[in-house]
Amino acid sequence: MKVVILANGAPPAQPHALRPLHEADMIVCCDGAVDKLLQLGFAPDVIAGDGDSISETCRRRFAECIHIDKDVEINDLQKSLRYCIGQKWSAATILGGSGLREDHTLANLSILLMYGKQIDLQMVTDYGIFTPIYKTTIFASRKGEQISLFSFDQNAKISTRNLLYPVNERTFSHLWEGSLNESLGSSFTIILHNPSELLVYQCLNQPQ
Repeated sequence: MKVVILANGAPPAQPHALRPLHEADMIVCCDGAVDKLLQLGFAPDVIAGDGDSISETCRRRFAECIHIDKDVEINDLQKSLRYCIGQKWSAATILGGSGLREDHTLANLSILLMYGKQIDLQMVTDYGIFTPIYKTTIFASRKGEQISLFSFDQNAKISTRNLLYPVNERTFSHLWEGSLNESLGSSFTIILHNPSELLVYQCLNQPQ
């Protein structure tokens, strides 16, 4: 089943970012993003959050699909992810997780890494895709695709295959160190030599 979570950041606008909504079997919407989803021409199957950001009109219209979570320690994206995990869904695509406030974007990327251990996740933006990985992974790609690696674990030992700037059993002390690489063909491989986690970014919509 194809599950999409719409967070309350900048709504998707590019064709590749809208495609998951068109293909979704289930749309889980953070409560503050319901109006954005409706403006895109879609309706939620589930609305998750603390219930304080949804309009009264939407509250009445979608009363049967609202799932309130009053945990003040986590945000609405985490509540949406917790709902998906509780349903035992195996994967989800997050939209609207970036844009608008940069602090929310950074927090959501951290959430992506944390919850990706429990459910397969990708965050799709108008410019590319963030994928958290926890083991050696092969990615489908295209020649010239811009690739960045972000390690939040300074003990992670990383190697790459088929990227323009090779990485060989290296650890990154700063987030920028694995950024701005490039795929050499139809795939590339990220090798994790020890138990660790890594955020991989593939740029799909490069500025002209």
